[in-house]
Amino acid sequence: MSTHSDPLWSRSVSLYASTASVRARHLAAALGGGVNGEYVVLCCHGDDDRILIPELAEEMERFQPFHGSVGPDEIRNITALTASVVVITGCGTGTDTLAAAFLDSGASAYLAPVGAPFGYASIFAPLFVFYELTEGRTLHQAVDRLSRHDPELAMWRLWP
Repeated sequence: MSTHSDPLWSRSVSLYASTASVRARHLAAALGGGVNGEYVVLCCHGDDDRILIPELAEEMERFQPFHGSVGPDEIRNITALTASVVVITGCGTGTDTLAAAFLDSGASAYLAPVGAPFGYASIFAPLFVFYELTEGRTLHQAVDRLSRHDPELAMWRLWP
């Protein structure tokens, strides 16, 4: 059994899962100051430097702050983090421009895949990183170990 003076389970982790039942306004509310966790995990779909937002019925969609997807400009407009580490699972979200948007908005670090990992890798990567953190490794050490695990997990990159 491992014992650490600063166990991960004593830290605050906020989770936002983008599924068909989650709305764009929930993402805006969570990133706009409603999240104060040390780690913010965004479980979502992504494509080409954007977080994909599920389409809703027309009567609900008209009340959303954005539609279809959220990119770097929208992230800068809606996000106000306080030194949180942002971990995002969406394909194609590991880009310099999206990372810069989160870092410019108060994130202390940004971890995302530069390619399109298989579904299980998107679930496993954050779990692996958090496991490594509970073992007393730094975030950089945890991501280095993740990247060396196999080629599928090697596509995860940490900014800065």
